[in-house]
Amino acid sequence: MTTKIGRLRLVTMVCMLLTGCGGPTAPAAVTGGPAGGNPPPSPGFTLTLGTLRMTSGQDALCPPGQVCQGIEVSCPGMIRTIPGFVAVANPATTPRGVVVFTTGSGGENYALGGGDRDTLLQQLRADGFRVVQLRWDANWLEADRGADAGTARLACRPATAFKWIHATHFLPLGIAQSPNGRCGFCITGNSGGASQVSYALSHYGLDDILDAVIPTGGPPHGALTKACLRRPGEERYWFADDTRQFIDRGFGIYDDGPCFRSDPAFSARWDQESIVTGGSDYAHQTTRIHFIVGELDRSGVLGPAEDYAARLRASGSTWVSMEIAAGTPHGVLGSAVGRNAVRAALLTTR
Repeated sequence: MTTKIGRLRLVTMVCMLLTGCGGPTAPAAVTGGPAGGNPPPSPGFTLTLGTLRMTSGQDALCPPGQVCQGIEVSCPGMIRTIPGFVAVANPATTPRGVVVFTTGSGGENYALGGGDRDTLLQQLRADGFRVVQLRWDANWLEADRGADAGTARLACRPATAFKWIHATHFLPLGIAQSPNGRCGFCITGNSGGASQVSYALSHYGLDDILDAVIPTGGPPHGALTKACLRRPGEERYWFADDTRQFIDRGFGIYDDGPCFRSDPAFSARWDQESIVTGGSDYAHQTTRIHFIVGELDRSGVLGPAEDYAARLRASGSTWVSMEIAAGTPHGVLGSAVGRNAVRAALLTTR
């Protein structure tokens, strides 16, 4: 049986074959995951990564002082490729690692776009991080109309991008993986961004390359059945009406779908696609997972975050923690307490 360390060495060997790992030049395409068809998500099966290619697209939203690269991701079983961009800010001192930021909803904005959030960016650069921000130019959570992809399979898009960023921006730094959870290569995101980073663990088996995963304000896709059915006693999971319509679009349903109607007949599909119930890997011995939820968050994410943390602990993950950020709303980066908590989590070791 191939060990996780062995698979990490294999990733490194592939990088050496494709790029030499000696500079910033990256492969135009990165693929991965199990070979063969496209079976439905089920416990015990790691979903297939897609293919990423670099494009010549110019990003009008590229943050000042950063270098932006166009990308395009195609995934198994999906008609459309999805365009996006990565914005890169290099460290201001000796590199210690790479941190990737994603954003919520459809992921179409940069997490550190200015103001107080730019202060966090500059702090992380001073800490020695290369900061890579991932933004999609189209909603990553939408399936084609009538195509029942499901949110777990749609998460092939960010998972493929994370693997490409690791090969492109982290491996060339020549930083050895830390045995104590030091970043390293780490990913974080808020709300739907928390789902992007969590699916990378639960359904795509990327813990081999991830030193730490910091979901904030989520992941909202942790327990879809509880969120969509809105049963009494499960208020900590409930989605608002517009969010339930948003969830339905992930299953190719654009008009009053089962989540909007709270239809229990769809529960088995939701369980397949949920981070807590439908994944293949919950035992992470080398990856730190730290959840941050705002004290003022009323969006229904505390329940799924707690469920996911409990599933990880019960499965043998060795470093799982959660904090409630005082005075902080759903958008954790929207408060100084939240921003400081994210920075502290990225600087923490075991």
